[in-house]
Amino acid sequence: MANLSYEDRKAIEKYLFLNGYTPGGGSPSVLNELFTIQRDANGDIEKVISLYDFQVPPQSIEVGEAIKVSDLTQELGYTTNYDGRQYIVMNYEITDDGSINPTVKDFAEPSSFELQPLSDIQESFTNSVSFPLIAVQNVIGKTYNLKVATTSELTIKLYRLGTTNYVGESQTQELLLLSEDDLIAYDVKGEDTLIVSETIKPTQTNINGFDFDLKPLTDFVAGAAYRLELSVPGGNIEVKGTMVTPTFFFPYIKRQYGWQYVNRELAFKDDTPTTGGNANAEFYHYSFKSGQDKTDFFNDGLIKLSWDAPGNDLELYMLTEPNGTGDMVSLATKGDNTPVSTYITQANYKYDMYPSGVNATEGLIAWISAEDDEAYPSYKIYLHNAGSSYNSNVEVKKIIPKIV
Repeated sequence: MANLSYEDRKAIEKYLFLNGYTPGGGSPSVLNELFTIQRDANGDIEKVISLYDFQVPPQSIEVGEAIKVSDLTQELGYTTNYDGRQYIVMNYEITDDGSINPTVKDFAEPSSFELQPLSDIQESFTNSVSFPLIAVQNVIGKTYNLKVATTSELTIKLYRLGTTNYVGESQTQELLLLSEDDLIAYDVKGEDTLIVSETIKPTQTNINGFDFDLKPLTDFVAGAAYRLELSVPGGNIEVKGTMVTPTFFFPYIKRQYGWQYVNRELAFKDDTPTTGGNANAEFYHYSFKSGQDKTDFFNDGLIKLSWDAPGNDLELYMLTEPNGTGDMVSLATKGDNTPVSTYITQANYKYDMYPSGVNATEGLIAWISAEDDEAYPSYKIYLHNAGSSYNSNVEVKKIIPKIV
């Protein structure tokens, strides 16, 4: 093969491999242990079928000449080669209660955000260190900044943890920077998944901050748990950050460039919201057993609602904070009982709409509004507990201002 070009040699080696031989002689390849080959009547290969699951790097599968498939934002996505545009495939979620209407991400303008803005303390770690964190916004992240310095190649890995419900036990819950010692975890689903793995040259690191891109773009889901791992082949990792608690150090982290988003559920034509006046209205209805928990039965990316059966509590979480100086406030009333006002100041923190609960045969009406953001939706919620052995029915009216 001395007179053949490099391309010709590789083509012949590929042909021999696909026919069960090792180029250059020796033992047969393991092809038949991994793949099945289908051929046409002429013996030409039509299809190669893998016998096992296999994994490929992000953005590495090309379909023809036009499209490259990827796990863009950890969902099925693709890039068009002719113009470099990136797309996320819209999908249905199948649950025990049937399918859920598709959602689309409604993106805001690019923005920056300091997840942890303090860098008053510098810590040194040998070989590796990991930090747990909770996303406080729905955001597609592209460029981030860490204050880290190393003398050898730095590997940055980010894992999204298997879906877990947490109960916080200390003040770290208020800051949404959660140490495993501060949590009780239950109802674990899925598995920890590596979503980012970046290698940074030591000359690029900087204890006063350096930028790096996430590849592929990463979808940080408000309330979801992640683990950030930093490692070097040998030596120390210098990190600036702050002490969240007397024993819990957390690094400085800033999103330099990314897009916050709100999930918008698509509606069928007969579900088209009312559009008159200066606002749009969306209506949602839910019915579930009063004696059983119903987690996240309403979630629009801004707030979510859950039902806690033991206490007959309607629980509210603020997922995305309103703009302006204020946060949110709710007013809940139950029959002749005293109305309850609740100031909602912490993202992804549980608030009971009516602390004494909504007991059998009782009803609750609640209003939820942003204090200082005229574009933020408001909500009116009706709940009727028909009985501990029967259903609770909830109607949610979401009013979306028209800003012109």
